[in-house]
Amino acid sequence: MPETIVDEICELVRDDMSPQEICVREPVLLKKRKMYPIVVMQAVVDVQYLFRDVYAKTPGSAHDAAVFRRSRLSTLVVQNMSKRDKTVHGKSLPLHILGDPAYPMARKIIKGFTGANLSPEKESFNVYHSKARMWVEIAFGRLKARWRMLQKCIDVKYKLVPKLITTCCILHNILEKLLFPPPSQQTSR
Repeated sequence: MPETIVDEICELVRDDMSPQEICVREPVLLKKRKMYPIVVMQAVVDVQYLFRDVYAKTPGSAHDAAVFRRSRLSTLVVQNMSKRDKTVHGKSLPLHILGDPAYPMARKIIKGFTGANLSPEKESFNVYHSKARMWVEIAFGRLKARWRMLQKCIDVKYKLVPKLITTCCILHNILEKLLFPPPSQQTSR
């Protein structure tokens, strides 16, 4: 049973917040000063700059792979991703999540190659992988432009930060679907 309006909103749009298309976001520090706690945010973003899965409950000291393991995304990737294949030009294509090098190699996660002396093919793959992950960078930039409180120390109880971040992502998705650009991208009249 929802306890707050935030919980109620989360319940209403739960289907919109499941992993779907493009990327796993490398963790972002939402509080930068060392005297304050830091929360790591992991998200799945699609090519429409919509946040499809958000996890923001892990302290900033955690490694990216540990954040992934703690999130429900790690379970969903294994269980549900095969049910979300797309048909393109008559061929069924499996959906994958693009992750950064810190994420574990998994059946439905594609990450770039690491190491020195990569073959030209691997370097080429990394270029395309990086370009595809730019949707994530742009989505996070739009989110932070719209909800500037995410750019600095958030002045709420630490326990409320995950709900606040998730709410910002839900409201961001609503505004993106209504085609309202973030403030920094609006044209002046």
